[in-house]
Amino acid sequence: MQHTKPTLLVFLLMIGFVVARSQPCSVSLGNTITICAGQSTTLVANVSNGNPNNFNWNPGGLPNNDTVLVSLNNTTTYTVTVTGGGCNNVTASVTVNVVQLPTVPTITSTNNNTCSGTLMTFSTPPQAGVSFSWNFGDGGTANGANVSHAYNPPAGGGSITHNVSVTATTNGFPCSSSSQPYTITVRQKPHAVLNDPINNFRFCGGGGIAISNVDSQDRWVIVANNE
Repeated sequence: MQHTKPTLLVFLLMIGFVVARSQPCSVSLGNTITICAGQSTTLVANVSNGNPNNFNWNPGGLPNNDTVLVSLNNTTTYTVTVTGGGCNNVTASVTVNVVQLPTVPTITSTNNNTCSGTLMTFSTPPQAGVSFSWNFGDGGTANGANVSHAYNPPAGGGSITHNVSVTATTNGFPCSSSSQPYTITVRQKPHAVLNDPINNFRFCGGGGIAISNVDSQDRWVIVANNE
């Protein structure tokens, strides 16, 4: 009776060892992966209850490793088959979902030469399921296919150039394409000053002129007023 408990303990340990050894080999590639077209992703074959020495990937052309790097332009399903080390043709699959890039956006505008303060409009052709973000090159930004922007005067006068760009991004999983820079030249807006300190705009024979600012574009009207 004194040897019953140790014997039983050894027996139970042996059963546990046999059960553990009897667990079948399994392999997993995880859940669906999503990338943008042209990007790369890593596939990892996670093996349980085995130590295989052969990893056969399909589609082929990949190294005989548990970890491989793939670069794709279209959605592809990969399958790995593992053998050796207690694994006998055990397989797993995963789909790499590829989101296509938006068409590279182009830019049109009312003019590529403008005066400071003048409201300019910019546009790019719309694309289904795509959002647009603009960078006007002076710290200003906007969203949408059709936008507008006014530039501040160049520091110190003269003129300055800004590079405008627009980025198209797919809604949902963000894949982006950016335009080529669109160069805008901004000139200091002329500022006319009318000054007659001697006659104060009075005619020599009497009468004078009336000056009025008629709109926000600094357009002025001069009207003769004869007395």
